[in-house]
Amino acid sequence: MGPGSNEPLPKAREVCAYYLRHPRDFRALQGRGRRNAFQGKKHMNRLQGSWLRPMFVLSLCATGVVVGAVWRTPAPTATSAPAAPAAPAAPATSVGLVNLTTLFAGLTEYKEGMTLIEDKEKEGQTKLKEVTEQIKKVEAELEALKDPSMATRLEKQARIAELTALGEGRLAALQRVLEVTAGDTLRRLFVKAVASADALAKKDGWDVILIDDRSVVPPERLKGPDGMEGTGRRVTIGEVRNIIQQRNILVASERVDVTAALLTMMNNEYKAGKK
Repeated sequence: MGPGSNEPLPKAREVCAYYLRHPRDFRALQGRGRRNAFQGKKHMNRLQGSWLRPMFVLSLCATGVVVGAVWRTPAPTATSAPAAPAAPAAPATSVGLVNLTTLFAGLTEYKEGMTLIEDKEKEGQTKLKEVTEQIKKVEAELEALKDPSMATRLEKQARIAELTALGEGRLAALQRVLEVTAGDTLRRLFVKAVASADALAKKDGWDVILIDDRSVVPPERLKGPDGMEGTGRRVTIGEVRNIIQQRNILVASERVDVTAALLTMMNNEYKAGKK
């Protein structure tokens, strides 16, 4: 029995499919509805049921078509929110190294300063030598006396003690003056080296310039009594640790060594009168 019977209507898609295959049944269904429309009020309920049936079928078909179209239309896929742009990678840091020992040894101003200090040291040594000669002279005079009196002996010994104290005082003063003068020279040059290194970094694009301490290595032995390296006793674990802690750079490529560039800059500045 077709979908036009009094049985419960099939689903919309089945109803549409049936009447599309059997258009004669659909026209018959419409005919029954028209004939019943003229039978009067007593057949009103029947009219409504029969005449509205084909209209209901049409609405079901339309609904089925729409539903089918919606069913066949792929649902929009849920798209995730666009990922936030990745943060730009931090630029590589350019690090340069400066060997201060090599730098100062090549600085014209440092050499001139050390020359002045050496001259002052020689001057002080000359004065100390004079005192030493005076001490030797008084000692010789005392030895030349066969049997000097107590007063003469005490006088000569007092003079020797006075000259000795004078020599020791001059030596201590000379050492102090040399150390202060050298310290002041080194301090001024270090301040200049920092300022010049900053200018070099800005000019050549260095982010950081460090002191090259790769030469710091724990020795196998300490200095001996003669002051020679490697002739003393073996180092202890505490001494090795202390020396290791003084070093900050383990390895570095030679291409990051900017000592020569900084040396040239500072010598040129000094030659140009920038002090």
